[in-house]
Amino acid sequence: MLNWKLRWNFNSESYQPESIGRLSFYIENFSEELIFVSDVGIKFDWMKQTFNHFKLDENEGKLVRPKTTRFITNIRFKIPQNVSGQRFYAIYFHGYVYNKKSRSWKDLGKKLSKSRYFINVISKPYYNVFITRSLAIEDRIIGDEIVSIIKEWGFIPKTVVFKERVSDQMLRETIRTEILSSDCLIAIATPRYLDALSRLLKTFPWLHNEVGIAFGNDFPILILVDNCIEIDGLPSILKEYVVHFDTYDNIKTRNLISEIMPAFRTWLSNKKWDNFKKTIKKIGLGVGLITLGGIAGYLVGKYNKED
Repeated sequence: MLNWKLRWNFNSESYQPESIGRLSFYIENFSEELIFVSDVGIKFDWMKQTFNHFKLDENEGKLVRPKTTRFITNIRFKIPQNVSGQRFYAIYFHGYVYNKKSRSWKDLGKKLSKSRYFINVISKPYYNVFITRSLAIEDRIIGDEIVSIIKEWGFIPKTVVFKERVSDQMLRETIRTEILSSDCLIAIATPRYLDALSRLLKTFPWLHNEVGIAFGNDFPILILVDNCIEIDGLPSILKEYVVHFDTYDNIKTRNLISEIMPAFRTWLSNKKWDNFKKTIKKIGLGVGLITLGGIAGYLVGKYNKED
């Protein structure tokens, strides 16, 4: 049975070298007992054996009453000058639970997160990315989530939206101008219609045109394709640019994009796509780490009331 949950969140979606960040900790107590927090901390992969931790004074009384949530503390950390990319971290927690029968505090022990969490440290510059996507209501849930992940990797997304109806020529010219004024293009292919002949799901037709503009001008391209779609046209030929994602598994999709982005940024910075090509191939073979990223996370725990 779940007894408590340690939650944390960072104050930013991503960081830059030499920037200072803040990590906030909270405890959710689901039990009928008091919980006392004595230590919390974080260890980044560049910190070797040391923990950036905060030991709470026993007199501060960081007690978490039954069935409540309480803020614990903030921890500040500094990103070193030579650190960038996807950086892993572990969370440390030490607490006690009050046993009413024995009228004593039971030590929960020192807890260390086992999952591989990470933050993104992005070196400047930020890149402008044209996002080819559907803005239909049914597509916005997964589309908005993917765009937010892309933003975490130092990209400024843009697309074309008209509040009023415009001519086809104006639409085409505006889209072309916006693509050519961007640094790269990322397409999010979601289902749009069922093909009458093949009986397969297809994506929205303008994706092919917008990808074609970027490809014809030798722009870095990434095409994210929903697993249920049968991709056709130019994107079906550009297989080395295509990565498939699972609409129903947000964590897997986040990890997938996070594995691609470092190589995609390298492609943008030096105009060489060999590393990106190798990364796409590795993902296609199912090789990679299982990681958890983003600006928030949690660590859960339980204890035996009879102890």
